[in-house]
Amino acid sequence: MTFIRTSLVVAIAAFGLSFASKTAQAGSFEHIDELAGELQGLSTKLGREFRDHYRHASQYKHLAAHAKDLRRLAGHIHGVAHEEGDLAHIHDDLHELEGVFHEVEELVGEIEHASEHGEGHTHGDTRAVRRLLSKMDSAIHHMLEDLEEMTSGGHGGGHDDGHGHDDGHGEGLGFQIGGGSSRTVIRFGSGR
Repeated sequence: MTFIRTSLVVAIAAFGLSFASKTAQAGSFEHIDELAGELQGLSTKLGREFRDHYRHASQYKHLAAHAKDLRRLAGHIHGVAHEEGDLAHIHDDLHELEGVFHEVEELVGEIEHASEHGEGHTHGDTRAVRRLLSKMDSAIHHMLEDLEEMTSGGHGGGHDDGHGHDDGHGEGLGFQIGGGSSRTVIRFGSGR
């Protein structure tokens, strides 16, 4: 029984180290680059979803123009982040993207509301649009938090953002299984 238990602990530890070694450290250019790439991918997917579901809405041209702006800004931010460019530049562009994003959210809400009240229509199930918008919102705010940490010098304490990242001030790398009250964190680190 001890052999099985030991083997299980070793397997979990190996998995955790494997996962942690492939994940960028929060508050680093590599992490900002990953988030920017995620934003770029999400903005591309949103454009396709808008075309698939809202192309017959009276506001579609306006929505499509905003989707194009999101893709352009996300691509630009990703390029600057990938080259480890100026953080203030990334921050300003991300705030611009966030403004366009919130306009898109409002416009989608208007289109959905009009469709529900017989003014225009949408095609198919639009829950995927809401999921993409939610993921994009999370990525934007995550990136803004990381940029703030990088430009302010951090907050002096470690934090684990739930994605296997560590900001370098905590107890080392680790990973998390589950969330909320059922969260289990396995940490590998300095042993401070």
